[in-house]
Amino acid sequence: MEGAYLLGRCAEAFWELALKKHRHIIYRRNFKCLGGEVDIISLKQNTLFVWEVKFRSAPSMHIRSEIIDLLKYRRLKDCIFNNFEQFAKVKLRKILFLGVIFMWDSLFSIKIELVRLGYFLL
Repeated sequence: MEGAYLLGRCAEAFWELALKKHRHIIYRRNFKCLGGEVDIISLKQNTLFVWEVKFRSAPSMHIRSEIIDLLKYRRLKDCIFNNFEQFAKVKLRKILFLGVIFMWDSLFSIKIELVRLGYFLL
């Protein structure tokens, strides 16, 4: 279990670097709230990005539905909207809820898949 936890943290750190490279401002990491945690919250051009980062050691046919399900999306959404005053300091136009999945494809290959969970226009 500890190895999986460390791989997940490495995936989050890698994704944070990728977001910074694409001019995202990292607003929060591992934001804890009632009902869960948001891995990464970033800002770019009046958009709040809410990221759920997962790492799996083997690809799965049902990867999207088993990793980021409707219940997880609801928890992410509730977490952001229940704490919205913390994010409302910036004039936001929309909020995007996204997932990124790192899958160990082979010995030297990691596949990265993006999943759009939902969005809100403000």
